[in-house]
Amino acid sequence: MKTKTKQAKPQATISPIFHKAVEQPPKTALRKLGLNKGKTRLWIEGKILSDSNWKRGDAFDVIWLDGVLRYIKNPNGSRKVAGTEARPVIDTNTDKLASTLHASTGEKVNITVTSQSITIQK
Repeated sequence: MKTKTKQAKPQATISPIFHKAVEQPPKTALRKLGLNKGKTRLWIEGKILSDSNWKRGDAFDVIWLDGVLRYIKNPNGSRKVAGTEARPVIDTNTDKLASTLHASTGEKVNITVTSQSITIQK
């Protein structure tokens, strides 16, 4: 009598192209508002940006809402990501930060980063 051996079903593999097309979960962090030349400053740099595909030279727009600040990627945006390829930087230096976020220098704000936007709120 012959014994039938069960063949394992081949595992599906996901294309690297598909991985890039699928939105990754947002990255979150706390950042302290600083002070530079007498103005409120928010400095975002490095891994939190690069992990969400924000690169040096990417253009974006800034949207100021009551209690929320948003950076939205836009190829024709008015601002650009600075820094280096290895360490992208977004530096916002204005007292409009404090009034928009209802926060003072030294207070921490929540940052949520996706591949297309950054949301900052208290």
